[in-house]
Amino acid sequence: MTAFDAWLEANKDAHVFGVLSYDLRLQFEELDDRHVNELDQPDLAFFKAEAFVHCKGGKIHWQGVSEADLSEGLSPALEKPEFVFTSKTHPSTYAAQFERIQEMLQLGSFYEMNFCRQFTASDLSAEEGFWEKTYLDLIERQPTVQSGFFRFEAQRVLSASPERFLRRRGDRLLSEPIKGTLARSADPEEDQRLKEILGQDEKERSENVMIVDLVRNDLSRVCRPGSVQADELFSLRSLPNVHQMVSVVSGTLETDCSFSKIVEATFPMGSMTGAPKIAAMQAADQLESFRRGWYSGALGYIAPGGDFDFNVLIRTLLVNTQSAKGLVGAGGAITIESECASEFKETQWKAESIIHSLGGRIESADACSDPLP
Repeated sequence: MTAFDAWLEANKDAHVFGVLSYDLRLQFEELDDRHVNELDQPDLAFFKAEAFVHCKGGKIHWQGVSEADLSEGLSPALEKPEFVFTSKTHPSTYAAQFERIQEMLQLGSFYEMNFCRQFTASDLSAEEGFWEKTYLDLIERQPTVQSGFFRFEAQRVLSASPERFLRRRGDRLLSEPIKGTLARSADPEEDQRLKEILGQDEKERSENVMIVDLVRNDLSRVCRPGSVQADELFSLRSLPNVHQMVSVVSGTLETDCSFSKIVEATFPMGSMTGAPKIAAMQAADQLESFRRGWYSGALGYIAPGGDFDFNVLIRTLLVNTQSAKGLVGAGGAITIESECASEFKETQWKAESIIHSLGGRIESADACSDPLP
């Protein structure tokens, strides 16, 4: 990423926006990925912003653009194609893969692994401005603190992510890993009961603390000795459709840490790999049925002066407008205490949460058959 650091230096007075692909890990570690890059996504995709809009002190500030400019091309009358997604993974295939993971856990290969499924759609042809309007509809239905839209050549990202990967403010780094998610209920009393169940769930707390330890280790590679700490453990945050268990880890950066050095030390985020990180990623490469690409990567910005903020690309639709293909990924942490049926169900409703918010549907997984790799 040396050339990228040089590009950032040349644009240090501008806001730059972009995506870090999960596949960047192949540059950092001796790893391999046997799957095809279906959406033809580059490892890095960044651009310098000519216009910038931000909110500060409760006021919206416009730089190089007006509110009227932003509304152009977002016609509400655009015809929506039918979103029909299919899963590559039959329940019986998932069960066999789950058993393999349990065997590896028993052998001590790793103690937690984030295992993901892919949901794909084709024929997603759309008019100009359609995906921008669809994103606005999405965040109206599913508002989240780390959401974002990204357009780069033929690539489109519509993200309702609830999770922060990494933020820099001055010499402080902060990460907010999520481990522990439960769907909400429309009944207030039942919803409160579900929140309490999540907060007291020993399995979810165990998964959360494993990832907190991993994040602390990652940050310690670029932070001053003794400065890395867990500011929050097992905090419960409620979004419109889910309750989530979030922890907060922060540290003080060593001097002269480039953006590339920080990313190499901390990426991919532990919440999307498992622990130990390399062993968990190697197992996922063997068992997952797709190349993640931008899914479980990060979307964000770098401001003048070097501050930055990046999310985790989950609860996200990825589209290549040239091929008219779309992808939604969904996963969850598997430990020795995990149950196959509940893990499969969790990936299903995570995918449904984004696909249904887009007005789409998922074909029954019973109709899918992906042989074991």
